[in-house]
This record gives sequence, structure tokens and C-alpha cells, in this order.
Amino acid sequence: MPVVVGCMMLVALVFGELASEYPLSGALYQYGKYNVSPRYGWFVGWIYGIALLATVASVDSGAVGYVTSLSNAWFSTHLDPASHLTIFAITGGIIALSGFLNSVEPRSWDKFRASACTWRRSARSASSSHWRSRVFTTVSTLRFRPRTSSTSRAIPSA
Repeated sequence: MPVVVGCMMLVALVFGELASEYPLSGALYQYGKYNVSPRYGWFVGWIYGIALLATVASVDSGAVGYVTSLSNAWFSTHLDPASHLTIFAITGGIIALSGFLNSVEPRSWDKFRASACTWRRSARSASSSHWRSRVFTTVSTLRFRPRTSSTSRAIPSA
């Protein structure tokens, strides 16, 4: 298990490096396009897109057991995680929710985050000893920005 987690961390670091070097959507495509050729970037983009479809489907169908367990425990439902209808409904719901969240404009999320920060600050002032309000306020104010240095390559405009 630690070996798998270590390998996953290496993959995450690679994607973090690509995202900081090419702060545009589709970092693998951008990397292939600008460093090899536009045709190579096109192939990499499509192969990565197909791989994402398989990954999302497997992760979402793997979440069915957890969602049904939580639903049965919290809401006293009697969902069967082995039922094909349950698997299809929960997987479809997760994919629809992911699609909706990814379709929302980033500026809308900034407004949501600003209002959430205000709510958390008022909750923190009401109970300043509550550790979760401090953690959530700290995490919600973090901003991840692309690395800027003199060695970063400029991305030519298309």
C-alpha cells in the first residue's frame, strides 16, 4: 500500500509541475503541443481524455458502496449496492454533479468562496474555540497560483 501511495504522489507531482509550467486547461495537451508538435499534442489530448473517461467511470462506480452505506445509515433507506439500478443511478448522479460543478464559471466560485469565508468568520467569532472553523477559514483563504520565475517558459499565443 505505501508503494502505491508513493507512486500516486509522484504522478500528482508531475501534474503539479505541468500545471505550474502551463497554467492553462489541458496541461498535457499544452505540453505536447508546445514542446513536440501540435499533432502530438492533439493525440496526447485525445488519449488523456479517453483515459479520464475510464477513470471517472471506475471511480464513480466504486463510490456506490460508500454512498449507499451512508444513505442507509443517515436516511434509513434500504438501497442495495449490488443492484444494477442503484449503481446506474448513483454513478449517473455523481457524473451529473461533476459535470455541473465543472461547467460553472470560476468567477461564480469566487463569489461562493467569499460568502463562505464571511459565514465562517462569523461562525468563528461566535465560537472561537471551535477548531474546525479555524481550519476551514485557513483552508478557504489559500490560493494556489502558478509558479512564476525567470526560468518559466512563456506560452505563445495561439
